[in-house]
Amino acid sequence: MKYRIRLSPLLLLIALCLTAVRLPAEEATVDSPPALSGLTGLIRVPTAEVLSNGELRLGYNHIDDESPGMAGTVAYDIGLGFLPKVEGVLGIGNDTIGRDLTAHGKWQVREESDDAPAVAIGLTDIKRRDIKSSGSLDPTPFVVATKQFDNERLALTLGAAFGPAHSGVLVGASYRIQSRVELQAEYDTDRVNAGVAWRAANGLWLRVADTDIGGIISASYQFLITRPRQ
Repeated sequence: MKYRIRLSPLLLLIALCLTAVRLPAEEATVDSPPALSGLTGLIRVPTAEVLSNGELRLGYNHIDDESPGMAGTVAYDIGLGFLPKVEGVLGIGNDTIGRDLTAHGKWQVREESDDAPAVAIGLTDIKRRDIKSSGSLDPTPFVVATKQFDNERLALTLGAAFGPAHSGVLVGASYRIQSRVELQAEYDTDRVNAGVAWRAANGLWLRVADTDIGGIISASYQFLITRPRQ
């Protein structure tokens, strides 16, 4: 697995994240890394967790695409938790072909309990448009359930996607080691992906993942921008 990383944007995001740690913002209440889409999740599979109301997340992904003619893709996203248990994401990516504008959303319809998993429904590619080709993709609905075990160190996710491009079973698992390191593995309807995420500071996650399209290096930072109601 070879990585060709564009260090300048990644270092800039990390610097902004470390600066944000010093800001007088409330501590993040959902301290989980995002999937490649920017939604709370594993690598490409979303989980049933969502950002809290008023919680903001900034994300960066570098995909070392091994497809012919692809030198690599860089994507940026911003996610926001709003309303009861809803999160939305806007993203922009660039590569050697063109640029993509994307929007995704997820709603947690059931919180996790001792006897039942959390359940969420959502849409990826609610709006996706390639600026260069002026093309667009149809949205992909999904439903996922996530349950935690072993004092919240182990989390299992099971669900399904129903889109024209991605349709089938979603399966994922994550295991946290001393709250700082998270091992991730998933099946995203047609491929198996694996990765390791490191919680560098409260709300700040760095991740390396290996997929069939190439290696992925990610950084994200999340924090509350509004004080939660008492």
